Amino acid sequence: MSRRQRRHSAPFIACVALAAVAGCARAPTAATERPSLDAAVDAGEAYRHPERPTNVIATVGAGSARPAEANEDVAAHVDRAADLSRRGFAREAIAELRIAAARSPRDPEIAAALARALLAAGDSAAAVDEFRRALALKPSDEDAQFGLSRALLDRGDAAGARAALSELAAKRADDPRVQALWAATLGALGNALAATGDARSAVPQLAAAASAAPDNAILQVQLGTALAQSGQLAPARAALERATTLAPGDAQAWRNLAVVREQQGDLTAAADAWAGLLKNVNNADPQGTVAKRIAALRSNERTDGQAGGLKP
Repeated sequence: MSRRQRRHSAPFIACVALAAVAGCARAPTAATERPSLDAAVDAGEAYRHPERPTNVIATVGAGSARPAEANEDVAAHVDRAADLSRRGFAREAIAELRIAAARSPRDPEIAAALARALLAAGDSAAAVDEFRRALALKPSDEDAQFGLSRALLDRGDAAGARAALSELAAKRADDPRVQALWAATLGALGNALAATGDARSAVPQLAAAASAAPDNAILQVQLGTALAQSGQLAPARAALERATTLAPGDAQAWRNLAVVREQQGDLTAAADAWAGLLKNVNNADPQGTVAKRIAALRSNERTDGQAGGLKP
């Protein structure tokens, strides 16, 4: 499955959990779609098929099987793959789907099922190829478009993921699964820009990501930090204040909010933010530096930043 990214690690890491968008396929409808394959973990056990001839692909490719028999055989492999996936045998499920795809190379549903299985097994590079093959066979397949975007994002190709997902995101504005992936994609783009020091260019991407996932506190922290680093203190403060409301236990949100308020010259509000950190986060001040900073700010004195500066 998708690789989870650490929250708030510098420099900026995309933090929208893809678990929120797991499950690329719609539920199968009778006689029209193959069973979808969920995430599976290879249990390391061999799955034997004594009934399968060793030269089965060669004989079918040579046209030795009748069409009806070939179709039934393909369906059997797809069904076995779905069963194996449910039982946790990811590698064996992929092997069954590869046989089905070889016997029915023009079937977009089999190609998409194979792509989903590969993505679930962590092989995002192969999944990208299979999703693209599925879309070449059926360009209107929205599940394949969604899956391709996920696979590209897993590979670190945020720009490619945005290109693959942009049309679907506009069309499915009311689909939480699509919008969560769209937010993750834009967030990754913004983080990549911020990592190069280009916080100003990162802001539009992170703002769009935060708009797509307005209740995601991590995106609010990242947006607020990028805004502050680009000198836009008022919107930075608003984003960070929203982050502390959404996630009161987020230490970095309180720290960055305190720094931004102090940069604005609002020392009383800065002291309040530091106090919010101590109130909501356990063991947030083991050295006592935050308490000293609060005391200095309450005396309306600017401090030397020893309690920590602005961080992603």
